[in-house]
Amino acid sequence: MKSSLLLLVCLVTLLGGCGPKLADQRDLTLEVNEILAIPIDPIEREQTIKITASSPDAPINVHVYLKEDEAEIERKITLGKPPESLLANQNDAEQISLEALVPAGKEAIVRLQTAGPKSAQVHLEMTN
Repeated sequence: MKSSLLLLVCLVTLLGGCGPKLADQRDLTLEVNEILAIPIDPIEREQTIKITASSPDAPINVHVYLKEDEAEIERKITLGKPPESLLANQNDAEQISLEALVPAGKEAIVRLQTAGPKSAQVHLEMTN
């Protein structure tokens, strides 16, 4: 009986430390100049978000940032100035592979946009 109780306590302790798992996979179409902002829910501990995207026929831009910095980042991207507060980014690429460290309790945004004059068929995967 004691060993069963001890096993249960250990299991609950181990699982309690695990936050919600992010496993998002989607195929989407981005029209020319279209911006898609995907929110990543906050969790109680720091998390590393891994993002891969492929767009074989048209380059895309991917930016990762905190929701609280969204207005400043959008303004700087629109002005063509590189925002300092990006968690990660990759521009003008058909194959994207990024990791972003998101602080505990903070909502992140994954922002996708076409980088050229063509619409893009994008396969996106996000995990933590």
